[in-house]
Amino acid sequence: MEEEPFGIDVSRYQGVINWAVVKAYQLRKVRFVGIRATISWGYVDPYFKSNWQQARGGLMRSAYHVVYPNESVQRQCDNFLTAVGADFGELPLTLDVELDHGAPPSKIQDTVWGCATYLQARAGRLPLLYSRKQWLDFYLIGSGATPDWLNKLWHWYALYLISGAEHPGPALAAKGVDNARVIIHQTTPSGVPIGVQSKELDYNRWQSTEQLFLELTTGILSDEQKLDILWREAAAHGWNMKL
Repeated sequence: MEEEPFGIDVSRYQGVINWAVVKAYQLRKVRFVGIRATISWGYVDPYFKSNWQQARGGLMRSAYHVVYPNESVQRQCDNFLTAVGADFGELPLTLDVELDHGAPPSKIQDTVWGCATYLQARAGRLPLLYSRKQWLDFYLIGSGATPDWLNKLWHWYALYLISGAEHPGPALAAKGVDNARVIIHQTTPSGVPIGVQSKELDYNRWQSTEQLFLELTTGILSDEQKLDILWREAAAHGWNMKL
């Protein structure tokens, strides 16, 4: 496990973060970080802007958005993209998909994939999908067929041990999803603090190849490709795309 790229993820619950300490940590080198940006269409994490700016340089960053399945795709994604601005980070953006709010699988599927394609059009690539295997199996896939698009996304799963120690992994994929699509394993929510004010910290391990880790920082679409995808998705979903 010590050889796998190591990362953390943070939100306002970590308080003020000393990013110099994070970057200089010697026990295990922190190579990537997930930083919460937004929730639904109206909430921006109050620590996001400073965390996003200060984490830059030396860390592979992914900003994440907590999806509300019953809320507008466009409003949620616009809230997310406004918070992120022109700096999309080194790793793809991330959709945090853990809330059902009573929505059926079909609605959750439409919202998640709608957000994914909307972000692809604006940011140039599909986002990562953060969740749990059991949650996806029950709430997103349900008793129906696994949507094909789940195998188009890279997955980031939480899987813990009761003891709080890091789970040795691997984190296996949701039903119908290729295990190779699960590239990040959140191994514990109880890690020793690294430069944060909170008493615990989420630890993550990359569980794919080093090559893919580096490749995910490349491959940005051109502006023309982004616009083409955006208009095609807008037409398919009936979104209002007035400029």
